[in-house]
Amino acid sequence: MALFSKKPTELPTTIQHSFLPEEVAFRYPKENFITGSVLFVQPGQEAVMIKEGDQDGPYTNGRYTLNTNELPGIRRFFNKLYGDKGAFNCYVYFINKDKPVNVFWGTPQEIKVVDPRTGRYLRMHARGSMALTIKNSLQFIAKMNGQLHSFTTEDVGDFLFDKSIERIKSAITKSLQTIPFNEIQSYLGDIADKVKTQLITEKLFDAYGMFLAELSVVDIDINDEDFAAIQKEENELARKVRDLEELEKRKVDLEAYKIRSTGFAESDVMKEKGIYYDKERTYDVLQTAAANESGLGGGGSFVGAGIGLGVGMGAGAGIGQAFGQLAGNAFTPAQQPAPAQEPGVICPSCKAQNPPKAKFCQSCGGALPTSEIACPGCGAMNKAGAKFCGECGTSLIPAKKKCTQCGTENEAGSKFCGNCGNKMD
Repeated sequence: MALFSKKPTELPTTIQHSFLPEEVAFRYPKENFITGSVLFVQPGQEAVMIKEGDQDGPYTNGRYTLNTNELPGIRRFFNKLYGDKGAFNCYVYFINKDKPVNVFWGTPQEIKVVDPRTGRYLRMHARGSMALTIKNSLQFIAKMNGQLHSFTTEDVGDFLFDKSIERIKSAITKSLQTIPFNEIQSYLGDIADKVKTQLITEKLFDAYGMFLAELSVVDIDINDEDFAAIQKEENELARKVRDLEELEKRKVDLEAYKIRSTGFAESDVMKEKGIYYDKERTYDVLQTAAANESGLGGGGSFVGAGIGLGVGMGAGAGIGQAFGQLAGNAFTPAQQPAPAQEPGVICPSCKAQNPPKAKFCQSCGGALPTSEIACPGCGAMNKAGAKFCGECGTSLIPAKKKCTQCGTENEAGSKFCGNCGNKMD
């Protein structure tokens, strides 16, 4: 630091600076000033005075005359008086408030993360950038104060990189815990937002008088060896899936082959016996027709046809013709009597049709009448639906009750009239 001359010959100084394109802060080269010197701060700039760690400012854009009346804060910087002029020495810093500080970062050490999809430890590298602005000039100069006369964006970026890279790695590691490795590229924006939020919450840059305006994650690369190992596992898994699908397909084909083989085998056995499907079906029909109860008697029956033809033309020829006629008529539905079916049971409660011999209604669950009815006269059992007893002729139809009020006939045993609700006697 230069010493003042004993003679007050030093003239007032104009203190100002025009920033170069990459400059963020600049220390004025002169350190000795006298009152009356002019400090000129241009728009977008701020100025800070420092002496032995003591700060004064910041001064925003404008013209300032250095005297104790206009700037009382410089009184502590004075060294000695020379007549009516005071002399003082200090550093004057100019800060470029309009210049954003762009910091390009990358993780020098690998980030180790457990992939949530595969469960493997993966090694990754990340890179991106940050954009910061100077928020507090006093804090910024206090942290950056050193031997440099000029601070460029590169100088500040290098300084902030060392201070922030571990925090960035920690935030990225936390974000990747829930993102599968094959989806990372789709979530770079979300990861960047989470990292920025964490750094702002921790107030990492506040201590340096700076504000984190933007943060981006440009890329996250997986270690080549880890990626190759995952690809091998993925290919092996895909091969196993294809093998399982092929095995299932073969099982289905084998089952179909067995079914076809069984059918062909049965067909071959029948052919060896001289039996073919169409003839086998004809024999089945003839057998069914012959066994039908309605074909055991009468002139049109199989037996009748055989006997009649045997008498007139010989038994052999008659039976052959009867077979031919019967085979032809067997396929005529009108000539095939339907098998007798036992009538169903009608539910007396809901009138639903039920199978024969059912004891309870399938619709309402009510008890159904039995298949036989006891005669009230002689006690003989008669079929359900019979109107008169087959033994003594007594009527099996329950007697009706006539309502004494409206004359409506009701079922026997009714307690109230179904028409008017009158109580029955």
